[in-house]
Amino acid sequence: MTRPTRRLAALGLAAALALAAFPRPAAASDGSGGSSGSAGPGRATSAVGPDYLAGRPPCFGPSCVGQSPYISNREGRTCVDGATSLATVDNYGGDTVTLRWSSFCHANWAQWNGTDIGYADYWVETSDGHREPPRGYYTYMVNGNEIARAAIVAPTFSGWSCSQSIVVCTNWY
Repeated sequence: MTRPTRRLAALGLAAALALAAFPRPAAASDGSGGSSGSAGPGRATSAVGPDYLAGRPPCFGPSCVGQSPYISNREGRTCVDGATSLATVDNYGGDTVTLRWSSFCHANWAQWNGTDIGYADYWVETSDGHREPPRGYYTYMVNGNEIARAAIVAPTFSGWSCSQSIVVCTNWY
């Protein structure tokens, strides 16, 4: 072997040893016959960090706290998509608030269904005392692994002036 050939062989061996020192993550089957190591729907997009799987929610339970229900994952799905209305309360003035639940994200939020958002006083809260105030026509989310309820302030009128307010809540869900 000539001197340049030995150098190239030594460099190749050094490179192979360096790469062997950093093992690649094991490839998991995605059911399509390929491995999850290549990019594409339902497959990992990175060998570094947690693998991304198509269809995962943008947040889940505790990681949704303080997030907008309109946060989206890589496919554009939001926590609002497929959400259900659990209960609605009325402030006795024609305005209502609905407690919403996302089974996709395991999160709750309250949605305003009134006429004038400028006078809205409502929120969503969990049994551990965490509360999210209104952000326009909805609140940010709370952890759906905790029971939650929506609340709205209902003014009670004495003549033409507002003498006091009471809070009307949904049941805990």
